[in-house]
Amino acid sequence: MKKTISVLKVESVLPIYNYDLNENKLFSRENEEKIVISEREDVFGEELYKREKNLIEKEAEANQEEDFTPDWVKERVRLGAFGEKIALKYLQKKFSRQIISVSNQGYKGYDLEWNQVNGILGYEVKTSKNRIGFHITLNELKKAKAMRGNYHIFFINMDQKKKSEGFIISDPLMKLEIPFEAMTDLLTLENIFVQPSQFFIKFKEGFLDELEFIDLTKYL
Repeated sequence: MKKTISVLKVESVLPIYNYDLNENKLFSRENEEKIVISEREDVFGEELYKREKNLIEKEAEANQEEDFTPDWVKERVRLGAFGEKIALKYLQKKFSRQIISVSNQGYKGYDLEWNQVNGILGYEVKTSKNRIGFHITLNELKKAKAMRGNYHIFFINMDQKKKSEGFIISDPLMKLEIPFEAMTDLLTLENIFVQPSQFFIKFKEGFLDELEFIDLTKYL
C-alpha cells in the first residue's frame, strides 16, 4: 500500500507536494514528477524552501520596472561621477583632506567644498572626453557670481588613451568673460516668459593651453 504525506501551502501560487514514504521521493500532484531527496530529516523542508524562494525571486524579477534611461545619460552620469572622484583625490593630496564632496547637495552649485577660516571655496567639476567645452547651469553661474574668486571650475579631459588632464579656472565669470546679466535675463514674450537655465561654454582654440596643466593620470 502506498503511503504518502500531503504538504499543503496556504499561498495559492505555490504547488501542493506529496512525499512518498516508501520511495523517499517528493512529487507534485499536477505532473506526478518525482524528485529524489536524501534521507536527512531537514531536507524535505529545504526542498520546499528552495522552491518557494525561487518563485519569489521570479515574481520580483517580473515586477521590476524597466529602466528607460537613455544610455547616453547613464554614460554622462558615470563620467561625471568618475571625474569628481579624480578631482577630489587631487585636491585632497595637494591642499587639504578637509575638502569634501557635496555633489549630492545640488543647491550649492558646486561639487567639492573646502571650508576655510576666511571663507568657503567651491569647485565645480566638469568632465569631458574632449577639449571642446562644458555645460553649466543657471544655478552654477549664480554661485560663481556670488563667490567670485572662491568659485572654481575644475575642467577634466579624459581622452581615449587612458590619460587625464585637468585645468582649474578660478573666478570663471571674469576669466571666461561671461556676460552674466545678458545671458540670464528673463525673456518676456506675449504669452510666456522664457528663463535660460542651461548653457554650453565652448573654448576658443588655444585657450586651455594658456592655463596651468595638471596631469591627473596617476589619480585614475
